[in-house]
Amino acid sequence: MKLPLNIDSSGKLARVSKIDDVVKQKVLDYLSTSMFERPMLPTYGGNTNVLLYENFDPLIFEEYKLEALQGMQRSIAGAQITNLIINGPNSLQNDSTIKITVEYQIPTFGKRQATINVVLPTDLTEDSSL
Repeated sequence: MKLPLNIDSSGKLARVSKIDDVVKQKVLDYLSTSMFERPMLPTYGGNTNVLLYENFDPLIFEEYKLEALQGMQRSIAGAQITNLIINGPNSLQNDSTIKITVEYQIPTFGKRQATINVVLPTDLTEDSSL
């Protein structure tokens, strides 16, 4: 399925045909889903929103990284999740954005990456990068 939901020229629901787009969509979905958000799959989700309420500590980021990597490796089919990189907020630039980059490998396509930015809702402006 193509998100946001789109209708193609024939009037049917548009679909994504590129495997890279499908995997990237799965990665972003996993990271943006909270634990216990899905009643039938309570352990699915990266629980990324908890990073907003934690101290910006390398140990917390490392613990999150390990748990998220294990969860994505269990939950995402079609690619091998190889790494997760967390860039914490930049206090010098007064920026509270946490940038999470997931590196994955798709057979026959090579290495790819998907990135999600985690921003406190109170820090969002029209100039925020999402």
